[in-house]
Amino acid sequence: MRSYPFVIAVVLVTATCSGCTVNNPIDTAANDSQLHILVSIPPLYSMTLNVVGNAATVDYLLPPGAEPHDYALSPNDLAKINQADIIIINGLGFEQFLEDVLTEAKATGSQVIIASDGIELLDSEPGYDPHLWLSVANGILETKNISAALQYYDPEQAEVYAKNTSEYVSRLQTLHDTATTNLNSVSHKQFIALHPAWVYFANAYDLEQVAVIEEITGQEPSAQDLVKLLAAIETYDIPALFTEPQIPDRIIQSLSQDTGLLIYSIDPEGTSVDFSADLYENLMRQNIDTFVQALR
Repeated sequence: MRSYPFVIAVVLVTATCSGCTVNNPIDTAANDSQLHILVSIPPLYSMTLNVVGNAATVDYLLPPGAEPHDYALSPNDLAKINQADIIIINGLGFEQFLEDVLTEAKATGSQVIIASDGIELLDSEPGYDPHLWLSVANGILETKNISAALQYYDPEQAEVYAKNTSEYVSRLQTLHDTATTNLNSVSHKQFIALHPAWVYFANAYDLEQVAVIEEITGQEPSAQDLVKLLAAIETYDIPALFTEPQIPDRIIQSLSQDTGLLIYSIDPEGTSVDFSADLYENLMRQNIDTFVQALR
């Protein structure tokens, strides 16, 4: 069933998969069961649930409250990987906790869908920011990539996947339009992030991530870095500080005490949101509303 790696580069929802390097779609009838899909991170899990509906089974790896940058796979995770027909990842190095396992899975292997493939990348420090889904417009593209690949691998359910995708994308487009309108009204356009995760969000909604507190997640800023951060807060008239539920906020608390700025919580990965088909929409709506409140 599995022949890794597989990279799909599609933008339009279509059952034609011109980028496929495998010989044949997965024969789910031969397995006498639905397609078993395993998804790496919460936003992609939510997108996939909306694409498949009840036509396939979907499970996830990254659990609630987990930090992907230092996540260690459990024996249960390895069992899920071994049982999966398809594994869906974001790519761009985001799932470093999966790299060795995916290499080992080549011989026994699941097809691997890279949801970010073909989407325009933006420079960040120290490289490309992998958090593409924090632009809802990119979330739409990742959803379409997932859908096109699943239509190819599971042609018997292709019509269902296409219909579900169309309905979901319509909702996401409305969410993106609302975000554009609401964030266009804020008086402060510059912000400082806890770590470099918000480049796509800022680009999509006419904001500017002018600095980050931790260039590398878990590595606290030096005294010199803190001086630069305090200067940026003054230069750009930064109105608030942002924390994230997956990362300790000791430095944020200290900066808040030094500057008097309020702290707001934003969530790039979605591990603080209820895991469901509505997760991605709820996550982005929550983040958008928080930014509007903090930057008003």
